[in-house]
Amino acid sequence: MATIKPDFDTRTYRRAKLSGLLQALDLFEIKLEGSQKFVRKKPSFAKVLKIVHDVIIDYRGLNEWTSINLLAIEIAKINPDFNPRIFGYQNIQEIIKAIDSKYFELDADKTRIKLLSIKEK
Repeated sequence: MATIKPDFDTRTYRRAKLSGLLQALDLFEIKLEGSQKFVRKKPSFAKVLKIVHDVIIDYRGLNEWTSINLLAIEIAKINPDFNPRIFGYQNIQEIIKAIDSKYFELDADKTRIKLLSIKEK
């Protein structure tokens, strides 16, 4: 970092090390292997919202309740490479239940979801 931006100093941001600054930003995943740290940008939850949005539009439409379990099955069929673990969830159902968006509503039991409005693409 010193050769690219010699005037950059993590202490300006109240962190002694770059790794501490990156952790504080909460924008990156940091993995420690032995004495090496690997850093990558956290994936955007917007991708999840778009997938859920598109599947609901294709199979149910606006303001129609759909089972989270059935929605998860459809998502897995359409997007077999979708991995909820990169977002910190064990399965697609968990990630759907974590949605907090003005575009979706979950029922009280978190077993069904509906799309409230169309998100602009």
